[in-house]
Amino acid sequence: IYDASEGSRYSIQLANTRDALVIGLPVQQLIGMDCITHFTPKRDQARTRAYLAAVLAGDERFDLNVKGRLKTHDGDIRTFAWHNVCVRDKSQRIESILCSGEDISAEQQLQASLQLRSHLLEQLSKEQSFAEFMSWLCRSLHDHIPSIYAVILLPDNENNLLGVQEVHLQHLWIDYLDAVRFGVFQWPTQKSPLLALMTESESEQFQRYHDYIPLAGVLLEPLNTSPRAAMGIMFDCTRPPDEAQLETIAVFSHIARLALERQAGNEMLQKTTQAALAASRAKSDFLANMSHEIRTPLNAVLGFSGLLQQTPLAKEQQEFADAIHTSGAALLTLIDDLLDYSKIEAGHLELEQIEFDLCRLID
Repeated sequence: IYDASEGSRYSIQLANTRDALVIGLPVQQLIGMDCITHFTPKRDQARTRAYLAAVLAGDERFDLNVKGRLKTHDGDIRTFAWHNVCVRDKSQRIESILCSGEDISAEQQLQASLQLRSHLLEQLSKEQSFAEFMSWLCRSLHDHIPSIYAVILLPDNENNLLGVQEVHLQHLWIDYLDAVRFGVFQWPTQKSPLLALMTESESEQFQRYHDYIPLAGVLLEPLNTSPRAAMGIMFDCTRPPDEAQLETIAVFSHIARLALERQAGNEMLQKTTQAALAASRAKSDFLANMSHEIRTPLNAVLGFSGLLQQTPLAKEQQEFADAIHTSGAALLTLIDDLLDYSKIEAGHLELEQIEFDLCRLID
């Protein structure tokens, strides 16, 4: 219960042990403290005071159920669903307000995480290159957490840096990737500070070249093992990421993994498609070559059998010569069909105009 009478400082009049546990101060110390100054986040204070002043003046309707943020003694910000009851005097003026609330921080954080994940997945589904998406992802992470700079590290790729970072930060990542490439430093297998991947002498030598960058504020998040990829994160050592920010980083890392998996799948599909096309071309070339190779002796068979038919032959010999010529002509037709099939696959099919016997074709 806090004082809401005219000219009051919204001081706490009554509190219970649960309030003390949430805020982190003894009950006796809470009594008399200004609940807005001490327990409302700074950026919400002016708006909260203006709203309560309007309510007390009768210019604003008082919301009995409202969501608001609470600042604990340790500086932690939590979201509460508040239920308010006004205590009025005989003239119906508000004297004090009884607040009871439920901590919904976890629910709000989960909802915000789902919304962020949905937004990133929607961006991932758009038509854009892998490098463009990864660059956008790093910029977006910096927009969500301005104190953090992120890059995507691909040690076996010429375009090592696909993120957003200041120029002087590039030397840090390039030197690290070079050290990994030559087997000096380790590649992270789990989320690790950069210092944890170095020996003491290595960190001293590395710091000599990067004395303006506190290595304690460099975090590596592995994204993929084949090909190797990681997210490099730099933050202010005096303000390390809190739990909510680490959750946000985890969401971005998850989306980066999905993007890498999709890119690897696309590259595998491209290689498979190219291999299939090469095999198809090889088959077409084989058919075309074999058709030509078979046609040469077959033309000789047809030519000499035709000449043989024109010579004086016994009846039985004439039947044999006719059978050879007919069978050779049928085989030539089959070879021409195979050659046409290979031309169709190669996209070079040509139509010919030849005379034919319609009645014989129909029969």
